[in-house]
Order: sequence, then C-alpha cells, then structure tokens
Amino acid sequence: MKSALTQISNCYSKLSYSERLFAEYVLSNRDQMIHMPIAQVSQNLGIASSTILAGIRKLGFEGYREFKIALASARLNPITTWSSPGSAPQSGES
Repeated sequence: MKSALTQISNCYSKLSYSERLFAEYVLSNRDQMIHMPIAQVSQNLGIASSTILAGIRKLGFEGYREFKIALASARLNPITTWSSPGSAPQSGES
C-alpha cells in the first residue's frame, strides 16, 4: 500500500496552491483527518471537494476513502515522519 505521507512528500511540488493547502492540512491534522468526511475538510479549508479529489488523484490514490485508509495505515505503522512541506520524510524519528 502506498504511504500517504510519502506520496505527499514526493508529489508536493506538482500540486496546485489549493491542493497544497489540502496537503498541509493533512500533515497538520493527521489524526483527525481519518475521521473527517471530505465535505468537512472542504469547508474547513474553503476549497471545493473536487479540488481535494484532484489533489488526491495527483498523489496516486483513486479516491478519498483510499487516501484515508493509507493515512490511517501510516498512523498504525509509522515508517517515516514528516518534517515540513517540500522536504523529504526523515527515517527513524519518533
């Protein structure tokens, strides 16, 4: 399974401004994101659900559900941690 955090890191520079807002929101709210419907994320960010879905597809996921499953999996099996947008994840940090 693809790692949502790794995909964000790898594809960040290819995302539009609004898609980057979504990516940064995910990174800042990882634990809450797995419980949020897309409509709530859209409302919190002030961007369309279709923009969020476009960003998710650019990250290599088919849809919001698959993305959330990958995000939850990363939470349960952390391989890497995120330092900041545009930089690579760091291995071995807690």
